[in-house]
Amino acid sequence: MFYIRADANGIIGAGHIMRCIAVAVELRKNLEEVVFIVADQYGQGIAESYGFKTLCLHSQWDNLEMELGIILPLVKENHVRGILVDSYYVTEYYLSNLHKYTRLAYMDDIDAFIYPVDLLVNYNIYAEKIDYFKRYNDAGLGTEFLLGCNYVPLREEFCNIESKSISKIFKQEKTGNKNIKILVTSGGADICNITGSLLEKLKDKSWFNKIDFHVILGRFHQYKREIYEKWIDCPNVYLHENVKYMSEYMSMCDAAVTAGGSTVYELCACGLPSVMYTVADNQLSIAHEFDSRGLVLWCGDARYNIDICIENIIYSLQTLIKDYELLKRKSEKLQILVDGHGSERIAKKLL
Repeated sequence: MFYIRADANGIIGAGHIMRCIAVAVELRKNLEEVVFIVADQYGQGIAESYGFKTLCLHSQWDNLEMELGIILPLVKENHVRGILVDSYYVTEYYLSNLHKYTRLAYMDDIDAFIYPVDLLVNYNIYAEKIDYFKRYNDAGLGTEFLLGCNYVPLREEFCNIESKSISKIFKQEKTGNKNIKILVTSGGADICNITGSLLEKLKDKSWFNKIDFHVILGRFHQYKREIYEKWIDCPNVYLHENVKYMSEYMSMCDAAVTAGGSTVYELCACGLPSVMYTVADNQLSIAHEFDSRGLVLWCGDARYNIDICIENIIYSLQTLIKDYELLKRKSEKLQILVDGHGSERIAKKLL
């Protein structure tokens, strides 16, 4: 048996639990029983929708030390083979106590402190720039590291996706056979209502009606009702909820607007040229690195000046969809960076 400890809700979104589900699916393929440990019904519902057993603690998702009295006896009694933890609210005390009784892995992307674990995964594009090895060695830990985009834990749908044929966009647009399709995705919650603000600004552009906008409304989207009321009858704005296979929408679109979380790596696997904005501190390093490498343009942080951020998104998007060579180059580079097999590689190491 293998435990995975992760949560999801309107504040932290669904990214933590979704990347763990991708790894859990690969563990299940190897006939390993996986149980998700979650704080509340939000994470429970997501994990169970993928067919996994759950243990709901009815606890505080942002205070993990309080749950040790429940988890530790379970680990001892069930001879748990290992635990993968994915939460920003871990403490050294929490991890050290778990580590006494089982093999322990941690999904990191903030490098908050030296984590007392056997295996540390940081799949981010900047991960290999972090000096993990020396610091952990100096601390006397024999931690093994899985670093970089070879270990992006994407769901199975993102494996072996065919390269996008960018030339089709321009051929069809020229002959008037189709509108360009743009994907708008804001992660699980969209706390700044980038989706609504962006559509509002776009509608005044002369080229708005020549674009089909496919808008993904996440599970915890806080402005969902408002967006439906405003845009449900707009003929070139398509609203999508409870999307099971995100890769289908990414593959059919020609460009994307995205928040700077895990979705960026999904877009890479699909070879979909994109522009990015940030709404959280843990997205900043991702944005800086993608932008500096010329892979995905960062349009700013919506928390500090949403109007400038929106204007940057519109300008960058317009520039991107007008330049065939630019789209083609970006698409090819993105798919080279992420091949979609990261979950499989992580699962093999966990086992």
